[in-house]
Amino acid sequence: MEVDWRDVGRRIRQARKKLDWTQELLAEKADSSTSFLGHIERGTHQASADTLYRLCQQLRISMDSLFPTQENSSNPSLGKSEREKALELLKYAIEIATNDEMTH
Repeated sequence: MEVDWRDVGRRIRQARKKLDWTQELLAEKADSSTSFLGHIERGTHQASADTLYRLCQQLRISMDSLFPTQENSSNPSLGKSEREKALELLKYAIEIATNDEMTH
């Protein structure tokens, strides 16, 4: 399974711009650095599940929206069943991270 991180970054940038937010504002809200957010948006760095979760929370978008389905993508990087498995794993990782934060 291979994720197109440039596409993920493009979707994050689109959501940020839709809210008329700067990279600085989103980075601050998501507890990240502006530099790292810039790399994520350009697809030059991979974001962890926790970072993606925080960004999506602040942008008020679903994690699923970062990973296009075959129906809405002309060039999907994963097949539908692979994508569903990847999303389930990502959701599970986020659940673990969230539960871990609550216990500390």
